[in-house]
Amino acid sequence: MNISLISYYFTGKDGLLNAILEELTEKGAQKMERLIEKFDSKQDFEERLKAFLSEMIHFYLDNSALIRLFLEELEKEQPEAEKVFSQTLFKTFDIFKKFLRDAAKAGFLRARTHDEQILMIQVLSPFMNLMKTKNCALKFYKTSLNSKTFRKDLIDQIIFSLIE
Repeated sequence: MNISLISYYFTGKDGLLNAILEELTEKGAQKMERLIEKFDSKQDFEERLKAFLSEMIHFYLDNSALIRLFLEELEKEQPEAEKVFSQTLFKTFDIFKKFLRDAAKAGFLRARTHDEQILMIQVLSPFMNLMKTKNCALKFYKTSLNSKTFRKDLIDQIIFSLIE
């Protein structure tokens, strides 16, 4: 491939990276959003939440290098990464907040607060932290999201702490 084609089609390597991240996050977001659009019962809510969290982890595991790069770019407040985030994953987080708000209204949550922003952070923070600190988690905690048993136990614990 002629390297000049990158500049022609993507305005340089930053443009190529942003195109990759946009494609990646759009597909992942659409898949995750379908899991949390609505629920019919407490059991359905729990199953959808478990499926959403599992899908989020598998999305990360399948694309860990790109996801970690994307998280680093967001942390550095890179405008293009923030644009990609606001156009793709931010929408998913809004849908997730509504999912939690609807569960709270239905009386399914044990949380003392029904502030969906706090609930969303409570649920997603362990995963986001483990995604960003993969090497430290392995070294100091002796586990990571790569461990199927750990993933299952973490999801079960989060759901237990959330559901009434």
